[in-house]
Amino acid sequence: FNHSCSPTVGVKGQVVVLARREIKPGEELTFDYETTDLYPNPFECRCETAECRHTIDGKAWSSPEFQNRNRGWLSWYIQEKVESL
Repeated sequence: FNHSCSPTVGVKGQVVVLARREIKPGEELTFDYETTDLYPNPFECRCETAECRHTIDGKAWSSPEFQNRNRGWLSWYIQEKVESL
């Protein structure tokens, strides 16, 4: 999957990937990498969506906006970090 700050799919639990919204035929499947992992090597995002964070650095999980937008779509590891705040 390629990264997008406005992904078409996401995780539920640990091994299930589901559509987060209706996906049109031929539309690329995308995934927000920061919903499942921390990234010690940041990279520039080029998804060009309205929600684009521009830098993927593993720190988005601490943002209330990110948490609200991805509620129910965070891996257990990231969810535990959110709950520890």
